[in-house]
Order: sequence, then C-alpha cells, then structure tokens
Amino acid sequence: IVSVGVDTDAVAVKQSIKGFVDAYNGLVDTVKRLTAYNADSRTAGALLGDSQTRSVVAAIRATLASPLGGSGNAFGSLVSVGLKSDLSGRLSIDVAALDKALDTDPEGLARLFAADTSGLDDRLAPVFANVLDSDGSLASREARLKDRLRDITADYERVTTAAGI
Repeated sequence: IVSVGVDTDAVAVKQSIKGFVDAYNGLVDTVKRLTAYNADSRTAGALLGDSQTRSVVAAIRATLASPLGGSGNAFGSLVSVGLKSDLSGRLSIDVAALDKALDTDPEGLARLFAADTSGLDDRLAPVFANVLDSDGSLASREARLKDRLRDITADYERVTTAAGI
C-alpha cells in the first residue's frame, strides 16, 4: 500500500502573504508621497488633488475590507486571518492569528485569497483592469492629456507666429 500525503507549506504561505502586505504597503507609501503637500518647501506631490488616484485607492481599500472567500468559508475577511489596517492605511500581520488560521483551515485561508469570483485576487482584478487595461481610465486620461498638450502647442505656435517670434 502506497500512501501519499500533501501538507501545506506554511512558510511559503506566510511568505506569500507577507509579500502581498509589503507590496500593498509600498503602494500606500507611494500614493502618500505623490499626493502630499510639504508646507515647509511649498512643494506638492505630482498627484496632489488627483481624483483618479483617490478613486483607485478607495476601490482597493473597499475590496480589502469586503467579504471574501465565498459563503461558508471559515474566514470571510482579511481581518479574520490577522491582516489589519492601521490609521495610515498600511497593513500589518498578526502572526498568531495567521498561524491559527493556517493551522485551523489552510484551504479556507487559500479560498480567502484565491476562490473563484470571491477571492481577493478575483475581486482586485477588475479594479486594476478598469485602470490599467488599454481602454481603462489611465489610457483615457493619457489620451486626453496628449490632446490637451497638442492643443496648447498649436496655440503657442499660433501666438509666436502672430507675434513674429
């Protein structure tokens, strides 16, 4: 008789979750830097006041806070497995809670992140697609900015030609 067992690689799972948290926190830090205003130097971040940036961040945060993993899953949110958000929006990992989730129901933990249609990955995909796809909001905005730059350049050329410059 041959017996085959499959164990969850807890270290790899925790590293993956840590990688997600680190990447998300990197996004939070970058957005904070790019949308900040420094009163001392009187300099604004490149995206200060940008509504698209605020909308994308709000959509990501709403997704992270939404119910995940499908009905009947032992874990229905990131908080239930030890991922918590602080006042600045950064995520942290409660290692004891994550270990407990991993020991209790590794499959439920996996569904939280990767269940069809209800896992975090499937919930975040349309958020990013709406921004990053070739017909997404970023491409539309880029096209509008290019059009505006072309108009400004044409106006400049008309004015300089009329002024004999």
